[in-house]
Amino acid sequence: MTIEQRNNIDFISTDSDDGSVILSISDHLAWDEKNAHLMMLQEKVNEYLKYIESEEIYNSYPDAKGKPIKIIVFLKHDPTDLVKEFFRAAQEVCRQLEVSIEYEMIE
Repeated sequence: MTIEQRNNIDFISTDSDDGSVILSISDHLAWDEKNAHLMMLQEKVNEYLKYIESEEIYNSYPDAKGKPIKIIVFLKHDPTDLVKEFFRAAQEVCRQLEVSIEYEMIE
């Protein structure tokens, strides 16, 4: 799965260090000037939040009950300033849902 499959959860796992549940987004696309990629990312994150808010996560991954939830976006390309601002805003929204969001760079 990738960012292009908006309605799918790319990966779900449990962090062996702290026991949190990790919902991963695999993002291999380059950033574009028209921000179509950023809109795609925003839509994907919104789908993940719906998955959590609707509690569908507990149906498909019962081990998530009672555990902290993290969304991690794995980026192939360095984020632009606008993308970094998106992540700052997304962190505020996620915090209200007791979910964390972050990004990591991959090669």
